[in-house]
Amino acid sequence: MSYKITKTQTFSVTPEKAAAHLALTPVGVDCKVRPKKMADLRSHIIAGTFHSCEWGIIYCLEDGLSYRVNGKNTSTLFSDPSLVYGDIRISCTFWECDTLLEMSRIYATYDRKLTTRLASDNYKAVAAYVPSLKKAVVSLIGPCVTGISCGKYGPSYDKKVSVEERAQELPLNDDYCAFVREIYDSKEVTSLVKEKFRKGSIFASMWLCFKEDREAAKVFWGRVFRGDGNMSTKERGLNTYILTTPLKAVKGDSGTERTENQMKKCLRVYDAWWKENSEDYTSHRRKEVLAKRKELREARLAMSAKKSV
Repeated sequence: MSYKITKTQTFSVTPEKAAAHLALTPVGVDCKVRPKKMADLRSHIIAGTFHSCEWGIIYCLEDGLSYRVNGKNTSTLFSDPSLVYGDIRISCTFWECDTLLEMSRIYATYDRKLTTRLASDNYKAVAAYVPSLKKAVVSLIGPCVTGISCGKYGPSYDKKVSVEERAQELPLNDDYCAFVREIYDSKEVTSLVKEKFRKGSIFASMWLCFKEDREAAKVFWGRVFRGDGNMSTKERGLNTYILTTPLKAVKGDSGTERTENQMKKCLRVYDAWWKENSEDYTSHRRKEVLAKRKELREARLAMSAKKSV
């Protein structure tokens, strides 16, 4: 796997060239045109204070297509024939990569310091090429990223790993995303549950449980999400706890502390349930799972400490 710059080209923008750039297939999911950003760009263009910008185009060898990396707002503006502007220069970098997934790595290098590039844009760009997340609802992608990062690095993950690093965890955890989506897409899971359960602490707890014992995690979390009659007392209690716990912080509440407490609550319930039920279907793997659990949780503490330095 590799990618490289094949050439750079500078030219004066015209409505035709802007329209051609805009017509290219976007990397991942196309970002929305942002009215405030468009208004700001337009005012600079009319005032004559907008002189140049950078675009990127990727040619992917996997499917033989060219993709637009950025420039959605500017190419939309410049393709408008009614907009009058002087000699505005475009610096366009042409890339070549082997795979579709590699495009998301190039995408992450653009517009890092601009407000037009949101964390969700990076997440969606990577998710578009992760098998388990293709055609997934957009609202599921962010929690998956948060769950992996929070489970791996702890509640302060946002201070330890960049947005780009978090996004690149998705293809490495395709099996976890498939597990989440299988539960989330179930017709037995209500819209209320999908909304209330969409918390970083819940998805992080699910990640830890899945990495320890995926068979048990599927049974336990499937029942908690569905809230069906097969729930044990512990599963029902956790279902009620998640449904009644506020999504947002309350006055005087620390977000990090709240997330940590919610994770501890979920894992305590899961641990108690696992000890009672795992003999039923994983008795031959009990020692193996216990060893893996210890290894995973020690690795998480070590990773968290290392990233904090």
